[in-house]
Amino acid sequence: MQNDSDITLNYVRQVLSYCPITGVFVWKKRKTRQDLIGRVAGSIGSHGYLAIGVFNRKRLAHRLAWFYTTGSWPKLHIDHIDGNKRNNCFANLREVDRFGNLQNMRRPTKVNKAGFLGVSAHQGRWIVQLMVRGFRIRESGFATPDVAHKRYLELKRFHHSTCTI
Repeated sequence: MQNDSDITLNYVRQVLSYCPITGVFVWKKRKTRQDLIGRVAGSIGSHGYLAIGVFNRKRLAHRLAWFYTTGSWPKLHIDHIDGNKRNNCFANLREVDRFGNLQNMRRPTKVNKAGFLGVSAHQGRWIVQLMVRGFRIRESGFATPDVAHKRYLELKRFHHSTCTI
């Protein structure tokens, strides 16, 4: 099985062109499907990220963009600063650890009934919960979910250095 280290920068630059301003990859050369030369490369996967098939294996476009621009594969996670999974402009990408990547959540999960990230109902009031390196920070007693959410954002910006919301 081939991994990222099997692909050389030279090979990637032979078959794809990448514009760091737009974040778009375009096919320059292909062994099969010559009709794709000059067209935008990749397709959106089930998780919403753009993936490009190179050496018969799908590779995430944001990781390829990092490799194409810096010359080395990222050792950590690549985070989309603006939270848009399809915005692969190099200025929108940064290498962060797993915790840093998780800190950039922008929307509550489907099970969140409050409709606000980090806010939930508790005994007729609203509480704020935040995880910081495995420790839970919890504040309670907020009258409305709006007030609780404002406090959540304050805490998040203070404790999460990679947070961009």
